[in-house]
Parts: sequence; C-alpha cells; structure tokens
Amino acid sequence: LGGALIEAWGTRSGLWKYFTGEAPPLFILPAWPAAALATERVSEIVGRLSPPSRGRSASVLRWICFAGFAALLVRWSAPGLGHPLTWVAFACVLVTMLTGTDARGDLVRFAAGALVGYPLERWGTTRACWTYWSGELPPLVAVLAHGFATVAFARGSAVLSGALARLRAVDAEAGPGMQ
Repeated sequence: LGGALIEAWGTRSGLWKYFTGEAPPLFILPAWPAAALATERVSEIVGRLSPPSRGRSASVLRWICFAGFAALLVRWSAPGLGHPLTWVAFACVLVTMLTGTDARGDLVRFAAGALVGYPLERWGTTRACWTYWSGELPPLVAVLAHGFATVAFARGSAVLSGALARLRAVDAEAGPGMQ
C-alpha cells in the first residue's frame, strides 16, 4: 500500500514518469514489497555493524536526518505542490517523523533503505525506465526517500501487527463457542 501511494503521488503530481506513460504502471507495484524485504535484510546487517547508541545521540541524529530529508523533499517536490497527493505524502512523512521510539532502529533502517535505494534508482534512471522532473540520475532525495520509506513501512507493519495481536486477544477472550 505504501509503495502504491508513493507511485501514485509521484506520477500523478508530475514529479516522475515511467517509459510506459502509465501513472503508475502496474509492473512497478510488486517491486515495493520486494524492496521492503531487501531493506529489512540489509537493516539487520547494518544494525549488527553499527555501534550501539549512547544516551540521546541516536535521537538527535534521527531528528537531524529526518528534518534534513523533509527539507530536501519539500524543496524538490515544489513542482508537485498543487497536487493533493503531495499533501498526503507530506502528512505521511510528518506522522513518521513524529512517531516511533527506537531512534537507533530508525537510523539503521534509513541508512539501509538508502543503501538499497541508490543502485535501484541509478539503474532505473540511467536506463530511462523512469525520469524525474529534475533530470538527475538519480536525485539525492529519491535515494534518501527509499530510506525514509523503509522507516515508514516499519511503522505501518508495527501498527498492523499490534492491531492483529489485539484482535487475537479479543478472540481468545471470547472463548471457543464465540469464535
């Protein structure tokens, strides 16, 4: 769902386009779950290799990274500011920035997503599979957006897991005859 929202926003607001002219093309949607799995695997490796957080340092660094990304995103997205999906995307970024309790985990996911995102973006833009309005091959904000999307998807997964656990608990309380 997150990938579909991102693709609909970018293609319909004119921030990027695909060689097929579709907005968004259906072939790109399955790439998002695959990329999410890959970034979670890379996150595990980055997490093992990165130093443990000390005190508030991870929290401060998370705010610096996220605020910097948000500033780049707003500036880069200027051509699409008139489209309603741009404001939905910005709201999702804000919610992601304001939630979460694991600053180190967020930083690890942000870095891992960007590490996975760079070769994907480089491959797609240099082969004209997709083209950004800015013409960059690829734009820095697109690479960092992969990192931020990884954090946002982890938030969504946590919310969904929590909701399912609550449903299971209610179901278990209802007893065998009420299920």
